[in-house]
Amino acid sequence: MSGDDNDKGWESLERELFESAGRELDRARAHGIRIEADEIVSMILRPDMPRVDVEIAIRSLRSCVLEEFPEKGELFDAVYLGRFRRIWEQFRRKGEVLLEGGT
Repeated sequence: MSGDDNDKGWESLERELFESAGRELDRARAHGIRIEADEIVSMILRPDMPRVDVEIAIRSLRSCVLEEFPEKGELFDAVYLGRFRRIWEQFRRKGEVLLEGGT
């Protein structure tokens, strides 16, 4: 699967997260979630950023998303956690999994 296909798949899963909540999500909240996810990606890309700090940020984002969408934990893990783990694997330590014991 190419990078473009991965991005399109990620975007459709993200859209499902927001749309399947059964209510209209205002753009400011959606944008805020995206910004936080992008900040976590930036943290992962910084080689001096400790793994524990990245994991704390991921848990915090997951907690915030689940406050809005309590039934969407599995979808969060598929969309965001999966993305963060792929980026970690690609740019950090191969074989070392983020949040190995779960979220």
